[in-house]
Amino acid sequence: MRGADSCFSVIRRALVVEDAISESERLKSLVERRDVQVTCVDASVKAQSLLATEQFDLVLCDWQLPGENGLAICRAVSALEDGDRPYFIMVTGRSQRVDMVAAMDAGADDFLEKPLWHETLRVRLKLADQILGWRRAAALAATPGSVI
Repeated sequence: MRGADSCFSVIRRALVVEDAISESERLKSLVERRDVQVTCVDASVKAQSLLATEQFDLVLCDWQLPGENGLAICRAVSALEDGDRPYFIMVTGRSQRVDMVAAMDAGADDFLEKPLWHETLRVRLKLADQILGWRRAAALAATPGSVI
């Protein structure tokens, strides 16, 4: 799947937060097809530590995790400034409308249900790349003295 979807990509680094090893590896493989460097962690505390010290363009996060759940990570990410905030996709086995609403209210940019079809993730990553590009351009334009 390399090629058109990986050209001029804004998304260079992704963090996968998933405690099920097989699902984590599957997500990693799917995202790496876009020439994205992927880091995987299996717990909320590890994710929050990395997010405090490293820059990521994309976060794919499960809801149910050891320690705090994915909503806590989502809230922490959504508190970041737009230019620094990664695109956040909640990837979960929860499928009720109230769950999607709760994730979006917590600051998620997108919500995907498991089991995840690879083509769904591909098109959502393409959209995420566009939105992240717009978000960063808007943040740059809002910076005094910046030239786009």
